Amino acid sequence: MQNLRLGMQNRNGEADTAGKAAYEPIRLYIDVLNTFHNDLMLGLFWQSMRYISYFYPPRDDRKANYAVEDLLSVEKAKRLKQETDAYYLNIYLGIVDFIETNHETYHLEHESQIPFTWTIYRKRPQMRYTLASTVIREILWEVYPVGSYLPSLPKMAERYQVSLITVRRTLEVLNSLGITKTYMGVGTKVCLESIDMDIMGRSEIRENLRLHGEAMQILALTVHDVTLHTLEAAKKERKEELLQTIRMLRDKNNSILCIDILMDFISSECSLATIREIYGKLRELIAWGYIFSAVIAGTGQTEVHLHEFICQLENALQADNSGVFADLWQSFIEERVNFFYKKFPLWNTSRDAVDEEKR
Repeated sequence: MQNLRLGMQNRNGEADTAGKAAYEPIRLYIDVLNTFHNDLMLGLFWQSMRYISYFYPPRDDRKANYAVEDLLSVEKAKRLKQETDAYYLNIYLGIVDFIETNHETYHLEHESQIPFTWTIYRKRPQMRYTLASTVIREILWEVYPVGSYLPSLPKMAERYQVSLITVRRTLEVLNSLGITKTYMGVGTKVCLESIDMDIMGRSEIRENLRLHGEAMQILALTVHDVTLHTLEAAKKERKEELLQTIRMLRDKNNSILCIDILMDFISSECSLATIREIYGKLRELIAWGYIFSAVIAGTGQTEVHLHEFICQLENALQADNSGVFADLWQSFIEERVNFFYKKFPLWNTSRDAVDEEKR
């Protein structure tokens, strides 16, 4: 709270009306984000705002070029930039003063950066779905091949560092999806059975598919620049490991595994800790696309063949062409998002229903 008050006072301790400038840009951002109808994106925005608490210095290279017709004039946009920068600068200078004055008293030089943690809120307990996502990925990667049995409940609890009740609840989820089948006194067998379209009527399935779709939408908006940044900063040996992993996909026509490779690479190699956290959480949600793929397969449709795409990725990496590699992913993710929206516009339907009720 003390730090927040710094933003409302000038260097002489007097009230600073520039603090009011924070409200307008936040409204602008929210208005823009609302056009995506993506609750996951809004949650990420608010948690990011809470994390940074508006404490960052102004950027001289930021341009006031976001005027749109009569909604926000260029003149007002420039004034808004000046007021906002003044607000941020006030807070930033206060924080710098605090650090310089107290770093020895509180031994701040030994303190590491407070990590950003993205909490994804669900209507139901979080842990079972997080663990289910992990197990699904491992099954698809054949850590647990079809026909094999999962480890015992105590071993799974130990391996994934969760309670026995969480393991039981996770297996209930996996069994309900036909991914596994538990035999009393024998164990839990990996099945990967086809999923009937009727499963779409279940609220928990609709919720996970909604989160999958929203995660894919966020990925479509960010994947190009994030991939480019991560690849250009990665060490040569890690790029080679990425190439070898992508080559493993030649015999697996599975888009979820394909995306999982990129998400794993970014969430472990990106130089930005916040991006690593965000893409790690997106990786979990994107794994729920298995349901989407399985339902599509249950209707007799097949995945788009990925051989050409994988070859293009290999060629781009071998040529050390990060730009082409990022472009390929951008196009691929956008196509997947469009296909998903066309087949399962779940959140749009529910949102429209809510809006209709309000009217």
